[in-house]
Amino acid sequence: MVSSDAAAVEQSSDQRKGPRQKKKRQDPRRTGEYTAINTGEVRASMHGLVKEILVQKGARVENGQRLMVFEAMKMESDIVALKDGTVTEIAVTAGETVDNESLLLKIGD
Repeated sequence: MVSSDAAAVEQSSDQRKGPRQKKKRQDPRRTGEYTAINTGEVRASMHGLVKEILVQKGARVENGQRLMVFEAMKMESDIVALKDGTVTEIAVTAGETVDNESLLLKIGD
């Protein structure tokens, strides 16, 4: 037999969950993805180190292709193309430290 206190605790834990909250989507015009897709500018999302550049100027790239290896806060991550196109400019060199929002490269049509 379940005591009334235990039943009350069980019921209150179910009520705390409540309906699932929908995650609010960020305005795409305020993201780096919007800029990269529409202007072709690929920018650093934070202060970090360009570890390796995997493409050359004039190279044809596809959406999702790895462009650079970037290190920030002792973690490496890939910078990938967000659209198909041709690399028209590489604004950094391997081993260079860049600030947040620094231009890394441009992809043209």
